[in-house]
Amino acid sequence: MKVVIAIDSFKGSMNSMEAGSAACAGIRKAFSDAKVVVKPLADGGEGTTEALVEGLGGEYVSLGVRGPLGGTTRAKYGILADGKTAVMEMAEASGIILVKREELDPWRARPTASAR
Repeated sequence: MKVVIAIDSFKGSMNSMEAGSAACAGIRKAFSDAKVVVKPLADGGEGTTEALVEGLGGEYVSLGVRGPLGGTTRAKYGILADGKTAVMEMAEASGIILVKREELDPWRARPTASAR
């Protein structure tokens, strides 16, 4: 039996590869002879950079950016294996997962310098 696992991330708790690996462990426990392949998946939001870099091969570049409330945070983007394609997602720098529950207030969100 061959099983392909392609699961999107679970916002704030597991990325696509972690979810796929957990499912893989369960399948292998139930069917020890199964050939299981885990492929990352994303819908264009949170986890898209990671899914593409892991799925297509590439590397991450990390840098300091302005976060959703104006403070500094770290974010990463990916350069795919072809060396010509960059993959970025806004959630990495300004996503809701970067805001503490008690700070959720759209009126406090800060535009970037270029959006002003």
